[in-house]
Amino acid sequence: MADEQATVVLTGIEQTLNALKEFDKGAVRRFNKVVNTELTTAERAAHDLVDKIQSRTTDTPMRNWKPYDVSNGRSRGGKGWPGFDKSVIKSNIKKSRAQGKVRRDYTTSAGALLNKSAAGVIFEIAGRRSNKGSFIAKLNWFGKASRLVWRVVDQQKPRIEKAVVNALEEAKQELQKNLDKSGKAE
Repeated sequence: MADEQATVVLTGIEQTLNALKEFDKGAVRRFNKVVNTELTTAERAAHDLVDKIQSRTTDTPMRNWKPYDVSNGRSRGGKGWPGFDKSVIKSNIKKSRAQGKVRRDYTTSAGALLNKSAAGVIFEIAGRRSNKGSFIAKLNWFGKASRLVWRVVDQQKPRIEKAVVNALEEAKQELQKNLDKSGKAE
């Protein structure tokens, strides 16, 4: 039985693309286009999830979660409670191609989907460590923690991985073909 949580690790992305730039910049653009398209699709799906969030009486997950910041100084280290404004949350869900920190297994990501709004992050991960309390219980109506960006990534991961793996294989084949033509292949 296949492990559904298996991670696909692609090796040589940066090296392949850097070497391929010498021969065929179009092939590099095609690879980057696949990654950017997949990130854009995931970003759009996360935005669609934000649009579907509402309680029975308000456009927020809970009737008492205001759409504007409440500066009471008691929560989030004195910053107050962030307002649940869908347009702010959507505008702060962004795709990124920036290389992150290299992990312990010496890998990094080719792209990422980030949730940068305070209210969006609270909605996204509240209840991940502890599943107790009425606040968490009400948020769990929208699903367990990982309610926006992570949900999209989890749902679309197999398709995204397949598309990126195929694009990288095409880039590697193109590089090998060009190396063979130029006589640089070993």
